[in-house]
Amino acid sequence: MNPISFFRPEFFWALLVLGVIVLIHLLKRPKTVNLKFSTLRFFQSGAVRSFKARRLRSILQLLVRCAIAALIIALFARPFGKKNPLSVFSDPQASIYFWVDPTLSMDYRTPQGGIGQTAYELVDSLQKKLPLSSKLFLYDHGRKEFMKKDNSGIQFASRHGDPDPGSAVRQLKDEGRERRVLVLLSDFQGNTGQVIDSVLRDLPDEVAMVCVPLSQKDRWNYSISGPEVSYGRESVTVMAHARGKALKAGKIYVTTGKMRTARVEVSVEKDDSAEVKIPLSDMSRFPGGEVILETPDPLSFDNNVYFSAGQQISSKVLVIGSPDENRVIAAAFNVLGPAWENPAVKSELDLIYDDLDSADLIIINSLKRPSRVLEAFAVSQGSSAKAVILSFAAQEEIQSWSGSLLKSAFSSSAGKINGLTLQSPLSPVLPDTLSELWRGFPRVKSEDVLVYAFCKGIPGDVILRLSGGEPLVTKLSDKAGRKWIITATPLGISEENNLCETGFFIPFLDRLARSAVAELKTGKVAWTAGLAFRNPFYGDGAAASVFDSEGRMLTALQNKPSIVLQKAGIYKMVPSGKPSWYFSVNADLRESEIRSTLPSVSGPAGRKILTLKKDGLLSAAEAGSGGAFWYFPWIVLILLLLVETILWTSRQHQSGIAEQAPSKI
Repeated sequence: MNPISFFRPEFFWALLVLGVIVLIHLLKRPKTVNLKFSTLRFFQSGAVRSFKARRLRSILQLLVRCAIAALIIALFARPFGKKNPLSVFSDPQASIYFWVDPTLSMDYRTPQGGIGQTAYELVDSLQKKLPLSSKLFLYDHGRKEFMKKDNSGIQFASRHGDPDPGSAVRQLKDEGRERRVLVLLSDFQGNTGQVIDSVLRDLPDEVAMVCVPLSQKDRWNYSISGPEVSYGRESVTVMAHARGKALKAGKIYVTTGKMRTARVEVSVEKDDSAEVKIPLSDMSRFPGGEVILETPDPLSFDNNVYFSAGQQISSKVLVIGSPDENRVIAAAFNVLGPAWENPAVKSELDLIYDDLDSADLIIINSLKRPSRVLEAFAVSQGSSAKAVILSFAAQEEIQSWSGSLLKSAFSSSAGKINGLTLQSPLSPVLPDTLSELWRGFPRVKSEDVLVYAFCKGIPGDVILRLSGGEPLVTKLSDKAGRKWIITATPLGISEENNLCETGFFIPFLDRLARSAVAELKTGKVAWTAGLAFRNPFYGDGAAASVFDSEGRMLTALQNKPSIVLQKAGIYKMVPSGKPSWYFSVNADLRESEIRSTLPSVSGPAGRKILTLKKDGLLSAAEAGSGGAFWYFPWIVLILLLLVETILWTSRQHQSGIAEQAPSKI
């Protein structure tokens, strides 16, 4: 059932006029004269029946005239169905709220223009069709509030970051209890539809919602993503994507400072991706650069991405184990520069879960006693992805606890590991000196490094062996997505090797750490414009400032838990008392996916949601409420007028017969 209500119920005072109609009817009723006849035999047989019919017709005519008057009054009162969101458009006192999606995908160009600008033009068209007394409000994303819409046009400007329909819904809750409608104009691209879904359940009962999808069929888009700079800064690699249409002979090039590389041609099949490597000149003088895709594209914000030449953000390092044996590892990371923060060294007993949660790289070395926190971390499948370096030792105590930790993380897949003491020391042998992992090492075999004892049977894919062929370093992943690097011999101060006493140690530790975090991309954090990102210095008491590419200070980070940068580009982080470094910020690539998801809410909240195309919304505004509550009363009124006409004609006909009756006697 759709209960009926009225926009202007005060018009029902006019129902008092029905009494006047009844009074007039009674006053104009023909007077009856009683005559006594001795017999009715000389009267025609239908005379009595004709009198009764005239009386019934008179009563029916009175009822029809009252119904016509009541229906006209009801039409002035403006009936509507309470459950029909479109009925608000016919209310002369309506409050209509418009929310236009500000995300980057609304810049998609069609032959008629950008769909974001189309949304504002649609609001202007609706304003012209609605009653002049209607109140229209447009959400201002800068002020985060609804502003009364005037007659001037608005120029669409997209914004980085997630849409925020939640703040609009919260404001509607505070606007009062009158009936309102919220009109969402969006392409409902990717994340937008999901965000809107999450806030619709908070929609007040008296607020209905109309979703107007503005996306076009057969959309297509080209984009590039994921710039990766090689270790030697000799090249930058990006992924080129073709969605909805094949990319043919596109051109990709890099700008660094005022320099530009040669164009590299790229072609990608429809709904596919391709890796593109662009050679670079010496980048030591530049903080970073911009990769540009040159091709016709209806959505161009994702045709360029930024990258920094160095490490984008320091990775937090946590070293767990004996502090005496692990201090050399901390010293090595201090030498490695701003890519790694000053590592925290914790013994097993001092460790808390927050230490593990805040670290990007966890190094577990010389584990001599059990740790409930470490065991819980290894068993957990819901923790965030981490990079872990776990070192074994031939010493039975360390071997036992390290093996127990590995079995907790990998269950039965971790085999038996045995310690082995050598009669003659072995040395590490690199697989090559050309790959990115080992590039720069002077020779394949590092004979100055001597390993006197190690563990056999460490699991995983081998990335480094001993001169005897046994695995020295392996890598593997667990079910929680953590990336593990296992070493068969300790990394700190130990009698089992002289690793930390050689020139091989620091670059070796650096490559292991980079390899671990590279698997998770945690070493090159993807900063996204418009989204909050964790302040890397929060909780340390350290101060830092962020500068843009032109040297203007944007914000100070001291005591701020997060940071939001509103534009894509290259930025400079200047920590107090530490070397500065550059990082890049890029647009949210979820806006590139040309995949729409309309809101879908079940239950009572879902019944208040209506989806209309652009033309359907205009038609609804033009036709009033656009439903049976508008057309049905007019149909009934026409039918009643026809009945009244028939009754009146019939009455006139009967009056003429009555006047002629005496001449026939």
